[in-house]
Amino acid sequence: MNSFTTYYNTSKDHVILREYGRTVQEMCYKLLAIEDKTARTETAHTIIEIMRQVNPTIPNNAPKDLDMENKLWDDLHIICNFELEIDAPFPAPEPDIVGRKPVPIKHKKTKIRLRHYGQNLELLVNEAKQKTDNEDQYQAFAFILRLMKTYYSDWNVDNGQDGNFVADMETLANINFSDEMRQRLLIEGGIIDPNALLRMQQRQEKQKQQDKDKMRNSRNNRNLRANRTITHANNNRNKTNNNQTNQTNQTNQTNKTNTTNNNNTTNTNTNTTNNDITNTNRNNNQNKPNQNQDNKNRNNKNKYRNNKSNKPKPQ
Repeated sequence: MNSFTTYYNTSKDHVILREYGRTVQEMCYKLLAIEDKTARTETAHTIIEIMRQVNPTIPNNAPKDLDMENKLWDDLHIICNFELEIDAPFPAPEPDIVGRKPVPIKHKKTKIRLRHYGQNLELLVNEAKQKTDNEDQYQAFAFILRLMKTYYSDWNVDNGQDGNFVADMETLANINFSDEMRQRLLIEGGIIDPNALLRMQQRQEKQKQQDKDKMRNSRNNRNLRANRTITHANNNRNKTNNNQTNQTNQTNQTNKTNTTNNNNTTNTNTNTTNNDITNTNRNNNQNKPNQNQDNKNRNNKNKYRNNKSNKPKPQ
């Protein structure tokens, strides 16, 4: 029965450059074992070709680059622990290259006031300020203004406001342009066309007229609403007064009706009383002859009695 020994990667040597793998590293160890320098050099070229194919950072069928070739030969020396002696097309690197920190690049710490235009445009503005001829300075500012619009379009979707470019140039140059100079720069710089000023004035006048009409309409609407409110209030007041008048008239009519009814009732009662008195008097008048007759009969009877009593008795 055959016996074999299992080897794990943890028990093997550390892979120096992982982008090439352990196989290339073992090839380099065998390269160091070759005693003939010529054969060692030929084998080194073969390993370089394999390293070019294995390295993932190098695209396939890429043209040979001196910098990339120099890097491959340096990596070969690093894998061989700087013990390789061959006739290489590039000199062997120094052993302290491994782990060496790169030299820091000293950047100019210049504050850029408007970063979307860049520092070079500020330099152009400073050069334009130093020109003594006014016409040359004006042409330089107009050219810079076109550049500013181009740089702005690279970083923004919209084209930006035309007046902002002149304001930014004033900020960079520390200059306050007059209104005439500002309009001339916009026209000469290709920001606006020559007829833009006239159209701008027309738009401004039209906008002013629209604002005036809007204010006039708003004032008229406000007055109309106020008149409507006053009319509505007067109508409500008149309606209230009419209601009060109607209620007063109804009350007076009711009182008058009640007074008439009372008068009628009084008259009726008076008439009834008078009728009663009249009837009483009539009854009295009807009973009076009978009473007179009775009285007459009574008187006659009394007279007769008296005469009888006064008559002498017979002897």
